[in-house]
Amino acid sequence: MMQKMLKVAATIDGDGDGKVDAEEIATAYQQIYNEPCDPARAQALLESMDRDGNGSVSVEEFEYYSLRGIEAKARSDQLTDTLPQQRARLQPCHRDGPVAV
Repeated sequence: MMQKMLKVAATIDGDGDGKVDAEEIATAYQQIYNEPCDPARAQALLESMDRDGNGSVSVEEFEYYSLRGIEAKARSDQLTDTLPQQRARLQPCHRDGPVAV
């Protein structure tokens, strides 16, 4: 996983200094979404990933941020998959107990 993160981070790191800044985030955003990224949005994205507050995103911070997103997606998918089963267990209730359906 770390090798893939290094490749992605290196692709985003336009100047090759080993860290990603707001301008590089804006460039990556534009390439991914095919629309310009407002500087304030790029700064907000950077701040959401910049765990040590130094104004840039290291490979480790990028990996942490990416893995958090992958884990959140997995949890979301798991919840979505269990909703039908949860709904099936629910029974309409009456003050005297469950109603036969």
